[in-house]
Amino acid sequence: MGSIRIGSSGGDVSCLQRYREGGAWAAIWHLIVHNQAFFLAFIWLFFYIGVRLWPASFWLEVDRVTVFDGHAGEEIIMEVDRSIHWSFYGEWTVLIREVTQAGSEIVCVARGSGDYTPTAVLPAPLTLSWWTEGECPYLSSGYYYLTTIWEIDGGWLPNKVIEEQSNVFFVTERGQESNARFHDFSRQDPYQLFASMN
Repeated sequence: MGSIRIGSSGGDVSCLQRYREGGAWAAIWHLIVHNQAFFLAFIWLFFYIGVRLWPASFWLEVDRVTVFDGHAGEEIIMEVDRSIHWSFYGEWTVLIREVTQAGSEIVCVARGSGDYTPTAVLPAPLTLSWWTEGECPYLSSGYYYLTTIWEIDGGWLPNKVIEEQSNVFFVTERGQESNARFHDFSRQDPYQLFASMN
């Protein structure tokens, strides 16, 4: 039986012959050049992998997550600066930690998933209840910060992960004043907040 030839021209060199002469890469290159379907599939795969290897910021950028002080048992207001550049499907997780002199403890976890599109807008006002889809609507008195994690579906390649931490915010009983010493720590380690109290 003769070797199988790719293409319609009788002068084409067979894929098998290319393999024998130059190895696997030579045979693959021969398929790419002489077989239109294989060529188109190769181009699609090349661009698919190329796009998936781009950083997560290609789809989503989150510059800031701010949570304002609030009162126990009431809605807590937030402000998020984000940009959705391209549509994607992703999963999200919100971890709310209470900060004390002993460290921090996770007091609420919310998870969900959905489609993200460039035209999507956040509600006004944006509340902690909405951000957690009702899983963490109210908090008791204390100091807190939250971490939001987005996981962008990567298909059969690794998922892209974005993580953004909020400032430390203070929840008080109504009529109680917050302590300004613990404000504006959006970019600092929450574990260091109580060092000055010792």
